[in-house]
Amino acid sequence: MRTVIAGVALLVMVVGLHAPALAFTLDYDFEDLANGETVAEQYAADGVHFGAGVLAVDPAGPSYPPHSGDIALQTVSTQPYLDVTFDTPANYVEAWYTSYYGLSLEAYDSSNDLISSVWGAANLADSCQLSVGGSGSEIAWVRFHDSGNLYIVDDLHIEGPDPDDAVPEPCTWVLLSATGIAGVIARRRRLA
Repeated sequence: MRTVIAGVALLVMVVGLHAPALAFTLDYDFEDLANGETVAEQYAADGVHFGAGVLAVDPAGPSYPPHSGDIALQTVSTQPYLDVTFDTPANYVEAWYTSYYGLSLEAYDSSNDLISSVWGAANLADSCQLSVGGSGSEIAWVRFHDSGNLYIVDDLHIEGPDPDDAVPEPCTWVLLSATGIAGVIARRRRLA
């Protein structure tokens, strides 16, 4: 019986320490931004930052329709790249775009090494979707760009692990410790 108790205690500890971390999901449709507003740190509380030269625009008209709503992101004419960095690495990034030339979405790790890249065809009549990453990816930042700087990006979706759940909470540590102590006591009694 004591062997069974010790075995159960050990099993509870192992399962508790290897519980998967919960994931975070962030979605932005940019409708909270004003037309012409410079976009940089509006989503910093979520750990999402936009690089220089990004504007919120209302493209108005059929040429560059956003995926949803009226507001999308566009770079200024002197900035061909739309960069987005993450405080916590993401596993997956997805966005909708409209582009005259087509659009590239590249994912980089914290060492600025390219880890994933995808190219989307030109489209002016309707928005198309691009995505990078997957299970095990650690995306520190992404870059959107094309060959002619004529594109908009809308409806950004970001997924990743939750760093707050990577380490067990204090009450979990108490439960694991109590289980471990019970296992040690059961083993000592058996040896005595």
